Amino acid sequence: MTQTPKLEEYLKQLNILPVWVIYEGRYTSAWDGKPTRQVKIAEEKKNTLVIDEEKIKNIALDALNHPETPVSFDTEFGSRFHPETVQPGVLEIIRLFKKYNDRNPIGVYAVAPQVIYAWQEDKVKDLYKINPRYQDVANAVDFLSPMIYYVYNPDLSNWKKAAKYSLDAANAYSAHKPVIPYLSFNYSDHSDRSERDAKERLEYLYQHGAAGCIVWGSSGEKTFFDRNSGWSKAMADFAAAHR
Repeated sequence: MTQTPKLEEYLKQLNILPVWVIYEGRYTSAWDGKPTRQVKIAEEKKNTLVIDEEKIKNIALDALNHPETPVSFDTEFGSRFHPETVQPGVLEIIRLFKKYNDRNPIGVYAVAPQVIYAWQEDKVKDLYKINPRYQDVANAVDFLSPMIYYVYNPDLSNWKKAAKYSLDAANAYSAHKPVIPYLSFNYSDHSDRSERDAKERLEYLYQHGAAGCIVWGSSGEKTFFDRNSGWSKAMADFAAAHR
């Protein structure tokens, strides 16, 4: 659609760097009764989720070709208010990855701390009660990745409240590790308003101690990057200012 290089190479030129997000299908498989290579982690919708060591080994070895690239596992299994259904599987994934690769920094999506979706003051107390039970995950990862998506809080004031909770909750683990939240924008809007909005969100995270952010594009809408308008311009300008 443009005359620029491939998007990833183009973004690198703008100091917007890649991250490998590993979804469930890439590290799980059907249970085949071979626990030496596979570990059952959860039952979901009558399907058995199984960590596949061979798959994680391949991911880990592939990642070694780009050791500077962070790796983030999307581990949305179990029931988040019952950490015993989540934490053992997450810890096993991290252990297996590090068994084959101790160079790439590794994190997991929105486990420690747990997500707050649309901002609700009364939900925060419940989350602060549950977050300490994910301390072992915070200890195991190399960076913490709370989730702060635009779609749940398009209103900037509520988004800032959700962002502050997320950063404070991550730092409450006292793990002294980088906090790199998952972030999104209103990708269908390339207006000046979109640029201002994205810039303010990025600056807020930076000013409150985030070490970076993982920008996630919605799978439900087509996204295109335009260096000269909207949220894309805000991203590129921010990256240029913080080389």
